[in-house]
Amino acid sequence: MRLKSIKDSYNFLNNEKYYPLYLLILSIAVLFFQLDGSIGNWDEAIYSEVAREGLLKSSWIDLYYKESLWFEKPPFVIWLTMSSYKILE
Repeated sequence: MRLKSIKDSYNFLNNEKYYPLYLLILSIAVLFFQLDGSIGNWDEAIYSEVAREGLLKSSWIDLYYKESLWFEKPPFVIWLTMSSYKILE
């Protein structure tokens, strides 16, 4: 009797239609328990906005954030982001 229930539960867990559910659970576990608080860090949003404004103004040297010059960080990462925006446009 016990062998049948273990076999049934194994067949239930190994069913391919539940793989997306397993992937979702794994993704949630990785994203929310291993981030060490980087969700609250808004630097990535600022960098993407600087890259977007740089593309809108066609300015690769002078970088802007909220319509004012922005010299907080070195521009290499911003240039890479601007390049990827340009390619994926």
